[in-house]
Amino acid sequence: MKPRVGVQAKHPTRPGTKLEPGPRSESKLKSKRKLKPEAKASKGGVILLVALYLPICILAMGMVLDLGLAFVVRETAQAACDLGALAGVQELDWDQLAGGHVVINVAAARQHAADITLSNLTPMVRKGLVTGPRISVVVINPVGGTDVAWTAEPAVRVEVYLMVRTFFLRWLPGLAGGIPVTVRAEARCVERTGW
Repeated sequence: MKPRVGVQAKHPTRPGTKLEPGPRSESKLKSKRKLKPEAKASKGGVILLVALYLPICILAMGMVLDLGLAFVVRETAQAACDLGALAGVQELDWDQLAGGHVVINVAAARQHAADITLSNLTPMVRKGLVTGPRISVVVINPVGGTDVAWTAEPAVRVEVYLMVRTFFLRWLPGLAGGIPVTVRAEARCVERTGW
């Protein structure tokens, strides 16, 4: 039997610690460093997975951000429609009201409702969040004849159509121009029956 090659050192805390590896320990170290064939085949797999899933993650994040922006813009546009309808319904025809008939002044109501709605949508247009808001105002008055079956109160309907600009989803088919949003509001002038 051959004597072992290597120097043994006495360490104060660990007696018998080797300073230099012997021939057997060198072969064990070399065998531990060799890669298995399966490991060689899967080398670089993480990079491939990152390359595949990174665009999907960015698209999902973009979808969340763009849809969140669309919901915020929709709520703001709904508030603008509500304010426009309430402003329009206050434009009463005072001559008709003096005679006992509640009638809305059509021209003044349309103009005031459109102005208030547009002034509340303007900050979103200036920031570039929406494009091309179209405002439609309809004034509904009961006709004064007795042969007409219209008995509802006078009302103002405001409808806004706009496109919410997308930042991440514009590369998807159909969303290049943005997300279409339509909101409506209606306000009625109800006669007070009691004090």
